[in-house]
Amino acid sequence: MKHERPSPQRAIFERFCGYGAAVVIACVVLGAPLGESTALECFFGWPRLLVVHVLFVLPFCAGLATLMRQRLPNKKHLALAMVWGLVGLMAASVSIALAPRLAAAFDAENAGFAARWLARTILCVAVELPWCAAVEVFAARHDAAQTTATSPPWRVPRWGFVVAFVAATAVPAAYGLDVSRREAARATGLLERQQLVNSQQIVTALATAGSAAPVSGMPPREATKKLTAMIAAIERRLQETAEDSRDPQQKIERAAALAMLDRPDEACRCIASLALERPDAALLLAAVLQQQQRYDESSRSYQAAAQMLREAPQSPQAVAGLVRALNGVAFNARETGAYAEAEAAYQQGLAELPSEAAHFHFQLGRHHKLGGRPAAAATHLQEAARLAPQTYARQAEILLGQIALDTPGCILGHNDYMRHSAW
Repeated sequence: MKHERPSPQRAIFERFCGYGAAVVIACVVLGAPLGESTALECFFGWPRLLVVHVLFVLPFCAGLATLMRQRLPNKKHLALAMVWGLVGLMAASVSIALAPRLAAAFDAENAGFAARWLARTILCVAVELPWCAAVEVFAARHDAAQTTATSPPWRVPRWGFVVAFVAATAVPAAYGLDVSRREAARATGLLERQQLVNSQQIVTALATAGSAAPVSGMPPREATKKLTAMIAAIERRLQETAEDSRDPQQKIERAAALAMLDRPDEACRCIASLALERPDAALLLAAVLQQQQRYDESSRSYQAAAQMLREAPQSPQAVAGLVRALNGVAFNARETGAYAEAEAAYQQGLAELPSEAAHFHFQLGRHHKLGGRPAAAATHLQEAARLAPQTYARQAEILLGQIALDTPGCILGHNDYMRHSAW
């Protein structure tokens, strides 16, 4: 019988493949729908957070598996690798069974980010370590054959364990906090645009990860409860509205409900014909198209609504609708890189609606700040704060402070901005 010759290159190849398999197995066990509720749904929230945890826990598990193999020498490498494989299967089964129960206990105790981060780390170690141990034992047959008196076996240095432990704990924690912050900001934006279902998905993931990042000023758990109740109420209202209703107001209400439930295509079909003759329907259609990033179509609908509102009798509702239309045109232009068109929309608002001058000055200030024109931004922000101090003074002060920090003193003096803090 031909025996396999020991080869350090083969040992490296086997470890590389084995550790890769351990990562895949951990992602499948913790992320795939193998039980009533996955660990991904219970603790991680986002697949990318799961992948980061699994990858950065791997070096620690590999080092620990190496230490275990060195402390427990055994020449029956294949048999011991199979035993570790069985342990890995048992650990996977226990993790799948315990994750939902553990998550329920954490929910009852209102556990925060730190507790859930620790649970994520322990789950990853529990699932990965047995497979890493199996890989080490199986590849160790090459190491044992190569070891001589002049070539002692390689051992994991203590500092290596420290580095691996820091990587396994600190990096996923920092990444989780950063993801939570960015996703909370995204959920807040979706809520402002009344995209309730999409925002609910993000808020649920934030609560799952134990994040405390506020969404529209609310903790994720509170926001989840409110969104769930709002979506249920809208769905009930939608069921009470006839799909083939000919009442214009019911059609608009139905389209608004569909848009909030993130069903934009249905909402567009519901009011497409009505938007040709009613400004409120045209405004709603424009907002729905904007959610779909169909900016050119959205701008045409906003402009059509603005024209209808100009021809309608003057009223507070007409003024508010025209402000909304011009803001929408400016937003769409900015999103497509047409910054001059966005500025023109705000300037048109200043010319047509003197009563809303403070609003348009503030929008122009924000627009010029985003465009890197600090002098023009400061002028409009100061005018907005002067015209409507109760509404815009505080917001203008914050933006002026940011401009002062970002602008060299030789161009614009810091004191010229901050003197308005008394508004």
